[in-house]
Amino acid sequence: MDETFFRIATALTFVSAFGMSAYFRTRAQIKGGKLRSTAGQRPVAILRLAGLAILLPVIGYIVNPDWVAWARFDAPMWSRVLAVAVGAVNTVLVFWMYRSLDTNVSPVEEARENATLITSGPYRWIRHPLYTFGMVSLVALTFMTALWWIGVLALPVVVFFVMWRIPREEANLIEVFGDAYRDYMKHTGRFLPRIMA
Repeated sequence: MDETFFRIATALTFVSAFGMSAYFRTRAQIKGGKLRSTAGQRPVAILRLAGLAILLPVIGYIVNPDWVAWARFDAPMWSRVLAVAVGAVNTVLVFWMYRSLDTNVSPVEEARENATLITSGPYRWIRHPLYTFGMVSLVALTFMTALWWIGVLALPVVVFFVMWRIPREEANLIEVFGDAYRDYMKHTGRFLPRIMA
């Protein structure tokens, strides 16, 4: 398998992820109602800069792998092929997640005024499929492109989500949905399905 295969796979993964995100986020902005609060905008701006730093080398890799040769590592071929397969499956899961979330998508940890508690689709088993599938995407892209830069820069972003954003998001959801969300938390895992409820 030559590099063209991985570049095409990376481009398809990249375009589909951003296309879905843009569509569902725009739809939520138009039909989902106002955000209860705009608190958390500064972290979102910082995250977008971090995302840009992660994704510019991906775009460079798609256009011309020589541009990002400094960030390459020697990934075994089997790991790169596996990453393409994982990325393809993950893309379908991301679509499922967005369809389930519908107009409840929010750029900050605050819910929308018209928010509903989603407990179907992947939310039946895990509370934060967006973050789970996002982490899977970053790992898949790291190996698909063989760019260590993605994995290294993704680590502080993941730590930020786990240590700061998700606890605040869950606190806000408890505030909005009360006991319904507390009960939901008892039966679902945060990032992976619970083995025993």
